[in-house]
Amino acid sequence: PIGSAGVLVGETADRYPVYMPFDDVDVSINLGNARLFTQFVVRSAAAGAVVTLQPQFNEFAGFVNARTGDVAKVAWPNATTYLR
Repeated sequence: PIGSAGVLVGETADRYPVYMPFDDVDVSINLGNARLFTQFVVRSAAAGAVVTLQPQFNEFAGFVNARTGDVAKVAWPNATTYLR
């Protein structure tokens, strides 16, 4: 799920992989469903990102060693991905 382009977040209708970059760009993404949200958070945590989830996800945060806070985000060394 992790490549040089970022973290695998899904695929196109033609089954091509879609990666979320994590190099030098701050972005904000809307993860439209629970499955995509869960996959992105788990894969990001596995890739070494510092994940922060909102307090209502406290139990899930514990499973993936994430923090809880007011702003849901995935922090990489040189970029931040804000989750909506």
